[in-house]
Amino acid sequence: MANEDFEPAYLWNEAPVPMALAVTETAPGRLAIRGPLSTDPLGFGDSANYAAIRAWVEAQDAGAELVLDIDSPGGDVAGLEALAAVIAAHPGPTVALVTGAAGSAAYWLASSCDRVVAWPSAVVGSVGAMLPIYDGGDVHDVVAARSARKNAADDPQWQELVDDSCDRFLRHVARARGWAEDDLDAVAERCGNGKLMTASEALKRGLVDNLVREGSMDPNEMPEVVPAEEQQPKSAEEELAEHRARLDELQRRIEELQADVDNLKREKADEAADEAADEAADAAQEAACKPKADAKLAALTRQVAEMRTAQRDDLVARLVACGKLDSADADVARLVYDVNPRLFTQRYGRPAAIAAPVTRISSGVAAPAASTPADPTQAAFAALGRGEKKSFVQLYKEAGGK
Repeated sequence: MANEDFEPAYLWNEAPVPMALAVTETAPGRLAIRGPLSTDPLGFGDSANYAAIRAWVEAQDAGAELVLDIDSPGGDVAGLEALAAVIAAHPGPTVALVTGAAGSAAYWLASSCDRVVAWPSAVVGSVGAMLPIYDGGDVHDVVAARSARKNAADDPQWQELVDDSCDRFLRHVARARGWAEDDLDAVAERCGNGKLMTASEALKRGLVDNLVREGSMDPNEMPEVVPAEEQQPKSAEEELAEHRARLDELQRRIEELQADVDNLKREKADEAADEAADEAADAAQEAACKPKADAKLAALTRQVAEMRTAQRDDLVARLVACGKLDSADADVARLVYDVNPRLFTQRYGRPAAIAAPVTRISSGVAAPAASTPADPTQAAFAALGRGEKKSFVQLYKEAGGK
């Protein structure tokens, strides 16, 4: 493009230039950052580049207040931390004013400022990391485990790389916002596990310090707050009726549980008699066996018991995972399984198969890996059938059982 008046994007002019630059100084001490963030040294098109932002920050007076007017969905990881450090090191006050969006890398930059304020209509968040993998024209997004809501992921090949980027992001946000950074899971939860949220929700979660009036470019101008309509107090009769209804429901639940307990006791007593008879027969048989046979039988008995416990715990966990069983009733479900597995199946059913596709990448070409049993119990039995010398419990745990 031949134009002698054209100036690169890292020069911030108030006057228009021959193309729409994404980094522009709109007023003294105020920089508008628009569009995706990148390391592009020229910043052509809709891409805001790190070199332009860094040059502008470093050119400001040491005591000047800087306002970053941000409307960006995010961008590249490369060069981001260095730019954030330059913003944080500015001696004067710094404010991030979110007028549209501050997602992902854009919020990383915003959180490097002393304060973060936003218009009520703005969106903030997407704290996390993801990595697009290009495979024969197809794009697979690998998303960090702590920001699973950032996007959908179907390829775990590069998970370690993207998880590390996410952890660095979370530590930066925790330090910038004054949170404890020793528990990154808690920081990720506070950030919404990678989701993009409204400015109001970001304010409640601590990602934003305050809201400003919609359309204002003054980071200190507070929005007009309309007080919420006061809720009418309930009458004494209404409150009493609600209490009685809750008590009736609790009493009904207690009676149902008592009936279940009585049935379980009867069934347990019957099975206890059967188990006692079985144990007596086993004891007589064991007494007649040789020492070597005794040891082998004892080991097998323990293995069967561990197998049944592992199968029970796996079934209960999968029922909870697929929503067929409330986690608060898990202990009761285990007891039902121990007493009568058939009753367990009749009462709770079977969990839906829970399996995640496994994909392997070799030389940049994605190919499905060999299928493996989704059930750890089946996987352990299959391994024993192949002649594995390990115990069932070891194989069960290696297959993902808990």
